[in-house]
Parts: sequence; structure tokens; C-alpha cells
Amino acid sequence: MKLCVFSIAAGAGLTLALASVAEAIFFGPLPVESPERVLRIPGRISYKDFQDFKQAKSVEGLIAQTQVLLAIGEGDAPRRVELGLAVTGDYFDAMGIHASHGRVFHASEWREPVVVLASGASPALVGREMRMGSANFRVIGIAPQGFGLDRFVHEKFYIPMGVYEAGILPGSEHVLEDRGRRFLTVAGRLARGAKVGQARAEIEGMAARLEREYPETNRGRKATVETEMESRMGGNPPVGPFAWLLAAMGAVILAIAAANAGGLLLGRAERKSQEIAVKLALGATWMRLAAGFAREAMGVVAAGAALGFPMAWAAAKMLARRVTLPTDFSFSIDPKFDARIGAVAALGLGVIAITCACAPAMAARRIEIGIAIQRRSRWRGALAAVEIGLAGALAMMGVALVDGIRAAQNIDPGYRVEQVVTVAMDPVQEGYTKAQARAFFETVLERVRGVAGVKRAALAQSAVLGYMRAPARVQCERDAAVHSADDSMWMNTVSPEYFELMRLPLMAGRGFDERDTEASEAAAIVNQELAKRCGMGQRIRVNGRAARVVGIARNAKYFDLQEKTQPYVYLAFAQNFASRMVLHAEVEGDAARMIPALERVIHAIDPGMAVSEARPLGESIERGSMFSARAAVDAVSGIGGCAIALALVGVYGAIAQFTARRKREMGIRAALGASTAGLIRWAMRGAGELVAIGVAGGMAAGVAGERLLAARVPGIPGWDWAGLWAVAGILAIAAVAGLIPAGRAARSNPTVLLRTE
Repeated sequence: MKLCVFSIAAGAGLTLALASVAEAIFFGPLPVESPERVLRIPGRISYKDFQDFKQAKSVEGLIAQTQVLLAIGEGDAPRRVELGLAVTGDYFDAMGIHASHGRVFHASEWREPVVVLASGASPALVGREMRMGSANFRVIGIAPQGFGLDRFVHEKFYIPMGVYEAGILPGSEHVLEDRGRRFLTVAGRLARGAKVGQARAEIEGMAARLEREYPETNRGRKATVETEMESRMGGNPPVGPFAWLLAAMGAVILAIAAANAGGLLLGRAERKSQEIAVKLALGATWMRLAAGFAREAMGVVAAGAALGFPMAWAAAKMLARRVTLPTDFSFSIDPKFDARIGAVAALGLGVIAITCACAPAMAARRIEIGIAIQRRSRWRGALAAVEIGLAGALAMMGVALVDGIRAAQNIDPGYRVEQVVTVAMDPVQEGYTKAQARAFFETVLERVRGVAGVKRAALAQSAVLGYMRAPARVQCERDAAVHSADDSMWMNTVSPEYFELMRLPLMAGRGFDERDTEASEAAAIVNQELAKRCGMGQRIRVNGRAARVVGIARNAKYFDLQEKTQPYVYLAFAQNFASRMVLHAEVEGDAARMIPALERVIHAIDPGMAVSEARPLGESIERGSMFSARAAVDAVSGIGGCAIALALVGVYGAIAQFTARRKREMGIRAALGASTAGLIRWAMRGAGELVAIGVAGGMAAGVAGERLLAARVPGIPGWDWAGLWAVAGILAIAAVAGLIPAGRAARSNPTVLLRTE
């Protein structure tokens, strides 16, 4: 009975843990008013376009946000860099959000230096001044627990976007007035009485009108609306497959736990077959016996649930810790045990309770007076076969995920990532002017190159395979006609040493050098993909500014090792200023050990300079690019291992029950001269046949699961012989598990066996 309680606890606990993590990743509603009506306009939107879209009748409460990085702290000590949101003034009002402490800002405070801190901040900060970037902000409130339109990235503060327009914080010149600068993510709510199709048609029509009215900035620009679920399905990186994998694993675990618990109680009922037969002979009805089994099942399930809920909480937290990115900013999931998870718990425990009650009740139904001992039930072995099959399918999918990671690690990103250290800085936030910031960066490069163990140093606006990125609108100029290249493009502003340091070869033309100054014609280097449309020597426009292509760089992987080849453009830092730059240092020896030395150099120049993202570049691959696949492997290996253990318990119980029922027959065979090995083979044969059937079914389910993963997760092979070896390994382990009770019975004294029953 203890084993049955433990099986239920493990199955229910792991199922609830997987359900809570899947809900936090994909299925959970947004923590806003009327989340079912939330709509999003996918892609990046300019502020001017956003203002036009606000006129839509079928979408109400349209708001916009953009991520900002600000150094926060006081005094001469280095400040910490935090990720926050610059939002439109009616951001909180439109989402129906009220502060947990203090208040939120309103549209009238669009240009005021006020800040709302994210949940978790101390209420004592409300009303105080806080240094953020190069200005002081007044803390007016704290957002409620769990608020945020992003399920993974957890911002630390919210400021009104108009502070940039008012000059309180330095930003790109006239960024809110430039219709070509697309940097906002936009969301709203479906108007009451309106349909999603109506809202989609209205926004698409407005985008078409803007394209006609502003051809220079809006040519080829489309816009539509998506429901929240549609937006999640098309997210980048796609998290839907991972969430569905967790949900499917939860269902498998639940099925294994139900089969295991039902089988254990079935075996208990079969051991009491004579007692049941006597009760039937004395007039007991089958319904009365079934009611007794149901009461017993409810008690066992209740005990298992009491033990399983703490297990679920611990497993959910363990899984959540694995879903992280190599970044200084808060990126995590927060699994909760809310009413939705309570419904899953009730459903799962109900399934287990029904199985636990029905299995022994159906066995009792089959018992006939006078032949109770001879009757042989195959239910126990059938349940064990189901468990083995499900565990085998999990093993095959786990092997497929591991192979996918190995394949991705062998992908050539197009540049070197080992022996490179990155450190991000933003001197403008410390009050530097543009000229002072350039001088600061030049001093940093000069001194870092003199550090022992540093071979090269360069600057880049973004680190490859990192979280931060710079969007670009690129247009090709041919024969005085402007041709749109790609609106969903990205760029990087780099110093001349960048290409050599990163071992990023130029396939044609030249790199950036001393010829590229603020007074000379702007230079650009495009990758091979973009060169198909904007080749060597051609003039292009990047975010509206003219430049000439002077070189073609090799195609590379910029944000994900499994991404498709995409166009990319590099600009010279000497001609294009970016306030936040990432120092890249090529080092000798252990890259991580060089980080403190680089930070000391920076703080020797400016003790108050805030630094962030200080880490070896290789971590972007190990912990960043493959984080979702690694989290899936952790889930399959950890949770799947528990499922296999439960299945093996089922095999052990099936064979133990078989031998328990046939002890007298084993005694007769032993008395007639059967060897111990022969008895073991005979004892293993009956249950072994059903286990073999389960393995065959598991292989079929595993192949189907591998193909499903391959269709949804890039890099996963659709077929892998290693998965079959994993199933064979489970079969071998199951055989060992079965040998234990069979061997124990076969080595028993024949006289004792003959006296059985």
C-alpha cells in the first residue's frame, strides 16, 4: 500500500509541476483586466504610426512600450544597470492596473520624471528620489504582483516615454517624430461588440493608407492584429512546442501513475480472491464490493495527494530555475498553483481514483465461486505493458532532444566565440556628451589592449547570440529609385577591429578603417544574404541615412544557432554613434578569469561607470541560444527518469504478482526436477510477453513523438536509431526488475511452495 501511495504522489506531483510550468510559459492568461480581449500588433511600430492606429474604432486602449536600460544607484560607487520599460502615458489605465503601493502615472504626466517600480520593490521607496541614468526620478508607486505583458522578461521599472521628448533623459534625436524609426511594441484590447476579424481588417486598411501617404517610410509596411494566443504561437523563439511537450509529458506521467496505482491495487485484490469469493458466496453484491474498493481507492489517492503537492511545488521551482538566459536582466518564469492548476489537479486525481477503484472492482467481477484460485487475470500485466510503452516513448523523445542539441553545437556560427569576453557600458547615462563618450571608449580600448592576456579589443553595439539587438530599415538605391530591402532587418555598429577579433571573414571589399570618419561618406558592410539585393559599391539607406557598401561579410548566426539565413548590415562606429557599446576582448587562457581585470580598467577611468553583461561570449551558446532545448532535455531526463522508475515498479509488481499466483505450480515443477533457471524463464515468460508488447507500442509512439518534435523544434532529427537503443535499454532494465521476484520465488523451498494456498 505504501508503494501505491508513493506512485500516486510521484505521478500527481510531477503532473502538477509540469502543468504549472507549461501554464507559466504558454497557457496562462495575462495579469491584466479582461485578458481574453487583449490584441497585439506584431512587429515594431513607429510612434507616429502608433498614434494613427489609436484612431481605430474596433481596438480600444492601444498602448505602446519599448525596453530601456538605465543605470540606477547613488554616490560614487558603480551603479547597477536595470531593464525597464518606457511606456505611453495611459499604459496602466488602458490595462486596468492599479498600484499595490502609491499610484501609477497617467497621461497628464507624459513628460514628467516619475517612475513606477515593479513588484518586489520596497514600499519605503515610494515618494523618494532615485537616480536613473543622468536624471532624478520620483518614485510614485509600485506595480502589483505579477504584472507584465511579457511572460519571461521581468522589467524593474516603468517610466513615461515623453521624458526622452522632454530631454530629461538623452535619446536619439527626434525619435518620436521619425515615422521610419520602429522601436515600439503595441498592444490593445478588442472593443466591446467588435470581432477580431473586424479589428484585423481595420488595422490592415490603416496600414495600407499610411503606405500610400508616406511612401518613403512606410513602403512595404504591413500591419495586422493577433490575439494573445496567436502572438504566443508565432513568438520568437517559439515556446509553444516546449509548453506542449511539458503538457504531453504531464499526461504521460499521469497515465503511468494511474496504471501503476491501479495495477498495485489490482494485485492486492487478486491476493484476496478467496476472501472475495467467500463474500460473494455469502450474498455480498458486486456493487457493495465495488463501493468498498472505491473507498479504499479514495483513501489511497488522498494520501498520495497530500504527499504529492509539496513534491509538485519543489519540482516546479526546479524546472523554473532551468529556464534562464545568460543575461543580467530578470528573465525567468513564475509557475503558480492557481485555480487553473487546481482544476488540473482535480482532473488528474480523479483519473487516478477511477483507475484505482475500477481495476480491482473489475477483477472482482470476474471471480467465480469455486475457481477463484485458478482464474488468471491479465489486467496487471496489461497495465505494466502500458507503463513500459509510455516510458519508452519518453526515452526516445529524450534521445531526440539530446541529438538536437549536439547537432546545434556542431553548427558553425560564422565567427569565433571562444576566448572572447564581453562587457557593456553606456557613458551617456553617466552624463557624458557624445564627444566625451567617444573619447571614453577610445581610452577603454587603448588601456584594455595593454592588459596582460588580452590579444585584441573591439567595440560592438550588440553581442552575437545576445538578448539586446538593434533594428534597421534598409533600402537599396538603384538608378535614383529606392527599393525596399527588408523591414525586419537588424544591424550592428562596430569598430574596425571587430571583424578580425571575431574571425568574421570579408568575402569581398574592405573592412572599416581610418578612411571612415564623420566627414567622409558613410560606409556599410553587408552580409552575403543582403548583398544579393544591395551589392558592392551600391548606395543604401539605413534608417533613412545614406551609406555606401564597401564590403561583404560572411553570413553568420546572429541571435540563434538554428535561425534561417537573414540579411544583416554593419555600420562604422566612427560614423554612427551609439551610447551603449559592448567591449569585446580576445583573451588568452580562462576567459572568465579576465573579467575582473577588464572591469578594473574601466573603473580606473571612471569609478562610477556602470557595467553589465560581463561574461565569456561562449555562454551565449551554452546557456543562451540553446536554452529552450536544454530546458526540454532537463525536463525529459529528470521527469522522464521518474516515469521510467514508476514503470519499472509496475513491471516488478506484475511479475511479482504472477509468481505469487503460481507458487504452487512452481513447487510442482520444482519437485518434478525443473531447474532454478528453468523456473525463472517460465515465470518471466507470461509477464514478459505483455512487456514486449508494451515496448513495441512505446517504439511506435516514440517514433511519432520524434517526428512531432522534428516538425516543431528545429534541429531535432525525425528518426534516430539511438532512440531505439534507449527503448532496448529500458527493456533490459525491465527484465532485471522482473528477475528479482522471479528469482526469489524460484529459489524458494519446493516444500514451502507446495504448501502455498
